[in-house]
Amino acid sequence: MSKSRRAFAVVLMALVVGSCSVPVPTRGAPADALLLSLQFKPGATLHYGLSVTSDNVTGIGVQPQQFSDAVTADETDHVISVTRNGNAIVDVVVSNTTVSELPLTGRPQTMRVTVAPDGQIVTGSLNSGLPARATTVPVFATRALVELPDEPVRPGATWNRRVTAETAGLPLVLVYDTHSRFDRVEFVGGTRTAVIVTMASFDLGAVAPPTATPSDELAMKFTGTADVTTTSWLDLTAHRLIRTEWKANADASMTVEDSGPAHETQRITAERSLAAA
Repeated sequence: MSKSRRAFAVVLMALVVGSCSVPVPTRGAPADALLLSLQFKPGATLHYGLSVTSDNVTGIGVQPQQFSDAVTADETDHVISVTRNGNAIVDVVVSNTTVSELPLTGRPQTMRVTVAPDGQIVTGSLNSGLPARATTVPVFATRALVELPDEPVRPGATWNRRVTAETAGLPLVLVYDTHSRFDRVEFVGGTRTAVIVTMASFDLGAVAPPTATPSDELAMKFTGTADVTTTSWLDLTAHRLIRTEWKANADASMTVEDSGPAHETQRITAERSLAAA
């Protein structure tokens, strides 16, 4: 696989990497408003099952390749410590990975992150750590476990965040907005949960290109769009996530000029599920 094709995949699959919140003015919360927050206990261990499916079309010119991927894994979150403000240091361990029902050998991958009560990852980076047949594991690296509001809210409430996304491995930057809604209160297996829906759409043409260096001398131009919808179920008693459903669509192209002009396209439809075990 050429350097330019790997670069293109990195752009599409590592967009949602960094975020910063736009402060929301604090108002008097209604009496029936609910506090949507994550709460961690030192020494706690949380177990989840992870699955990812994707349909991919990728190629150069008029001969694109089509393939599908199905990946499953176990995720174990170990809470190392919790600060006074509620931030938790968590070791996220991904193990027992299979691709299209074939188990993979190798050691589990551990990622250490610090998670704030509003779901933002304030230090560290949570990457998928999952393999793909070619370039497109459709799990965006993320700077948030869930997008939660800054104050108690009732069902129907909405809030926005400004996100600055940077790719892993290339100095590409994209700024866009996420739009979240406290959709409803729902019982899941007897557990009372808040359902939060977060949507984001962005123009890949707004991605700032990397600066060419003498070692690669790549000139890249991106066009296309992508959209992501995440639905999260938050336990209103234990204040922990019990389920997350993630869906994404990307339709993009990249023009690369190195040894000669090349035009690559990628169309991806992906789904990711994380559920308490």
